[in-house]
Amino acid sequence: MAATIEADQLRAKAREAIRAGKLPAGQPMRVWGGHGFGTSCAICGKSMNEDEIGFELQFAQAANGREYHTHARCFAAWDIERHSPLLPASGGNGTISSREHSPDNDDP
Repeated sequence: MAATIEADQLRAKAREAIRAGKLPAGQPMRVWGGHGFGTSCAICGKSMNEDEIGFELQFAQAANGREYHTHARCFAAWDIERHSPLLPASGGNGTISSREHSPDNDDP
């Protein structure tokens, strides 16, 4: 379960989920909370059991009205990381802008 993962590891997993496009970084259109029902968490990948509280997130920009499920602690880590200055502030899809990966960009 997500409770066995340390906070810094959970935040690293959340960053990776955003960067890999497994979970958008934007503001969810809707968020529901409740008991898990066996779906996989978009952050840690572990199953959300009936005895665990989790969230279901729906984003306006998500294709096919896709819903994302997270444990409560994973959601908290994601929410912190999506506001991090290390992630792209706009677009919310975790992609690197052309300015950032341009070969002409000499910034370290």
